[in-house]
Amino acid sequence: MSVEDVEGRTLSYDEAAAYLGLQPGTLRVWVSHRRVPHVKVGSKVRFTRDHLDEYLAQNTVKAVG
Repeated sequence: MSVEDVEGRTLSYDEAAAYLGLQPGTLRVWVSHRRVPHVKVGSKVRFTRDHLDEYLAQNTVKAVG
């Protein structure tokens, strides 16, 4: 399933990692350090596009000059 197919629902580690251009293992480390927003659903970790987009916007480095 591609990231484009999951509009309107939460993303798994693999889907969120693909959306961010990361390896799933890197995303797992970031979650354990609370570096990236996520949702706990029982024992599962899920991500929303809105949260990931907000994270990207907040961590965008502006060009100088």
